[in-house]
Amino acid sequence: MYIWAYCGEYVIENGKLAAVSGSSGPVKIDYPNELSYYISNKFSYEAPGDGSNYSKDIKRIFPEDVQQKIFTHQAEDLIKKTEEYALTNISNWNLIKQAIANCEIESVMQTHALEVTATFNDGKKIAAQEPKIDDIFDIINQHKDKCGEIIMATE
Repeated sequence: MYIWAYCGEYVIENGKLAAVSGSSGPVKIDYPNELSYYISNKFSYEAPGDGSNYSKDIKRIFPEDVQQKIFTHQAEDLIKKTEEYALTNISNWNLIKQAIANCEIESVMQTHALEVTATFNDGKKIAAQEPKIDDIFDIINQHKDKCGEIIMATE
């Protein structure tokens, strides 16, 4: 399998999204079969090196039809989508934390993928990816004395 991967780290500064770091490039991912999807140590990957090795590595790692796509690929759309997602997610996470502190949340649901859906007392829902596993539960517990019980669920 061949993908174009983009990884970025973002923060909100003065109300605007700011990139802290980022990396973008092609990656070859190998796994033996569909059943190994759940066994992470069966996966392997290979990515080209930087600088003078980049072109040589592209030719070594990827078949010719994929090489042409790599050399003409423009990552701007991928980066733009990632930045839009990051801004929405960071903003929503901050809204959820503030709403918990203000005792405005009735319940939260956390998935294995760390997505948190918070339901406000008025029924409105908002979702965000929590930065670390169980951050949402720690935040709720910090405000338990002030706000009382908030229903917490996980899958």
